[in-house]
Amino acid sequence: MSLRLTLIAGIFALMLLTLAAGIGAVYVTAGNKLETEMTSAVRIGGRMMQRAVEMIGPPFTGQEVLERLIATFDGDRHVRAVLIGPHGIVLASSRPQEAESPAPGWFLDMFRTEPKILAIELPPVFEGVGALVLQSSPENELAEVWEDATRTLALLSGLCGMTLLLVFWQLKLGLKPLDSLSAAFLRVGDAGRLPRVPETGPSELVHVARGYNDMAERLERSEGQNRRLNAQLAEVQEEERAELARDLHDEIGPFLFAMDVDAKAIETAAVARGDSVTTDRIAGIRESLARLRRTVRELLARLRPAALLDLGLSHAVDHLAAFWRGRQPGVEITVDVEDEEMDEAVSAAIYRVAQESLSNAMRHGNPSEVAIAVRSIGQGRVEVTVSDNGVGLSGLRGSGSGSGFGIAGMQERVKALGGTFAIGSRVDGRGTIVR
Repeated sequence: MSLRLTLIAGIFALMLLTLAAGIGAVYVTAGNKLETEMTSAVRIGGRMMQRAVEMIGPPFTGQEVLERLIATFDGDRHVRAVLIGPHGIVLASSRPQEAESPAPGWFLDMFRTEPKILAIELPPVFEGVGALVLQSSPENELAEVWEDATRTLALLSGLCGMTLLLVFWQLKLGLKPLDSLSAAFLRVGDAGRLPRVPETGPSELVHVARGYNDMAERLERSEGQNRRLNAQLAEVQEEERAELARDLHDEIGPFLFAMDVDAKAIETAAVARGDSVTTDRIAGIRESLARLRRTVRELLARLRPAALLDLGLSHAVDHLAAFWRGRQPGVEITVDVEDEEMDEAVSAAIYRVAQESLSNAMRHGNPSEVAIAVRSIGQGRVEVTVSDNGVGLSGLRGSGSGSGFGIAGMQERVKALGGTFAIGSRVDGRGTIVR
C-alpha cells in the first residue's frame, strides 16, 4: 500500500473511532436524560393528579369523574394516565401526544425499559371504582433524542468527510514531488543522462530532491569516467592483441617458413638416397608445419580483425561463423547483419561481442543452433543478439566452466560506448541469449 493510502486509511480509521465514540456518548447521554425526564414527569404529574383528586368531593363521584380527570392528561408528552378496574381491566386511558418524527423501532428498543409507574391514592368516595395510575411514555422524548442524535452525527460525518477530503488533497499536493522522484529513481542505471527532479514541495522533500540531484550529478561523472577508462582499456587490449599478432607474424612466421625449407631440403636428400623411412617422417613434419601455419593465420585473423572489418562488419562476422562451421560442422550457425556505416569502435565492439558469445556457446553450451543478428533500431542505436539452444546458464553454472573474464570484457566494451549489456536464458527456457 502506498504512503498516501496508508495515511488516509489511518485518518479514516481514527474518524470512525471518533464517530463510534460520539455514538457511545449520545447513547449514554440519552439514557441518562430519558431516565431523568421520565422520573421527573411522573413525579410532577402525580402531584398534580393527587391534588386534583383530593379536591373532588360529593356529589362528584364515580368512574365518570375519574375519566374526565384522566382526559386532562390527553396530549401530555411524557405521562399517560390510566384507570384500572377491579379485575385489571383498563377502564380509561389518556392519549399522549404523538411525535411528529417518531424514532425508528430499533432505536426505541435500545432504550426500552420498564415504565415508571406511580399509583394515585383515591379518596374513600371512589372505593370500588378502580386504581388510578400514571405511567411514563418515553416515545416523544426518544423522538427528540433521535432528532438530536441524527443531527449531531450528520454534522460529525460531514466534518469528517470534509476533513478527509482536505487531508487527501493536501497529501496529494504535498507528496506529488515523490512521484517524479520515484520515476527518476527507477531510471537510475539506465544508459544516458539521468533525469533531474524539481526541488519543490515541503522542505523535507526538497532536501531529498536536492540529495537525489547531487547523486545524479556524481553518478554521471563516475559513469563518464568509467566509460573513458573502459575505452582506454579496450584500446590497450586491442594494442596488446595487435602486438601479439605482430609477434606471431614477425617471429613465429619466419621460423615456420625456415623449418619448412629445411624439411624440404632434408626430404630432397632422403629421396636422392632412397631413404623411404626418412622421407615419410619428413612428410609428416611438413604436414604438421602446414597445419601450424594455418592455425597461426587463424589466430592472426582473430587477434586483428581490422583487415576483416575493412571489408565490412557483415563480412567479418561471416568469416567468424565460417571459422566455427569448419570446426563444428554439426552446429547450424545463421548470420543476419545489416550493412550500415558504423564507427570503427562500434564495429570492433560488435565483432568482439559476437566473437566471445559464439566462442562461449561452442565451448560450453553444446548447442545445435546459434543465431547472430545485428540490427539498427533507430536513433543511432544498434541491437546485437547472439542466441543458442544449448544447456543454458544453469548448465554452465553447474559445470563450473568459464572464468567470466570474457563476459566482463564484453560488458566493458559495450559500456565504453554508452550501451547496455545483458545475458540470460531465452524466453523458451532453452539456451542462452546475449543482447
